Amino acid sequence: YYKDMRDEAERDRQSGLLRRLSAGGFEVRGDAPEDFGPGPKERYGTNLVEMAVDAMTIARDVDHVILVAGDRKLVPLVRALRAAGVGVTVATALDVPVAIRSADTLLAAADDHIDFTRHLLSDTSSN
Repeated sequence: YYKDMRDEAERDRQSGLLRRLSAGGFEVRGDAPEDFGPGPKERYGTNLVEMAVDAMTIARDVDHVILVAGDRKLVPLVRALRAAGVGVTVATALDVPVAIRSADTLLAAADDHIDFTRHLLSDTSSN
């Protein structure tokens, strides 16, 4: 999981998710607020570059990648993976506000997508 934490408030908001991911065996990568130093902070970027480098590194050893992301900035990564012969599926929720759904250009660049909408809307009280 790649996520840069720009400030303490963001780190606090994400803490539950990050704990669950770590407990589930997922590696959490990205910069912490103290890594940015003084001055203006980039809103996005560092974590996407790190993810792209890691994806291209593992592309030598896999046939397919499932990308759980939605940022259109990842289109060049998807194109590079496909050019390297690696299939790409984008896992997303499509029936959500446009501001948080995967970019259409990212979905178009991938081989396929998985729509999690029905899982998000299902009744989880019995699980």
